[in-house]
Amino acid sequence: MLDVLGLNLHGYDSQHREVVEGHDGDYEIDVTVRFGALDAEFLVLVECKHYKNPVKREVIQSLHSKLLSVGAQKGMVFSSSGFQSGALEFAKAHGIATVQLAEGRTSYFTKSLGGPSEPPPWANIEPSSVGSSTVTGIL
Repeated sequence: MLDVLGLNLHGYDSQHREVVEGHDGDYEIDVTVRFGALDAEFLVLVECKHYKNPVKREVIQSLHSKLLSVGAQKGMVFSSSGFQSGALEFAKAHGIATVQLAEGRTSYFTKSLGGPSEPPPWANIEPSSVGSSTVTGIL
């Protein structure tokens, strides 16, 4: 999904299980995404969770710490089991995107900027599967 989104980004590159150096040690990240925009280089850290239970706040907090340590500009967490409310609150407060996958498809959740938003066309999501919760967005 990220590689499709990145097609039009300058210098887009994604790596699986990359070890990224931080101020306080090295971290193995599930997926790293790098691209250039506005004459700057951007780094996105992506964690993918396939848990039996919804992702807890501590997982989002851990990613936030990694973002600060490595100097990344964005964090994203993909989950096959959803997110606890505390995890969503922390993610929203810190600008970390949350994406829930269900039955091999994406349920798109986004920040509300004054009304319901539609999923992006590339997602091929039927309107009935779009989440109604207001949580953090993909971008």
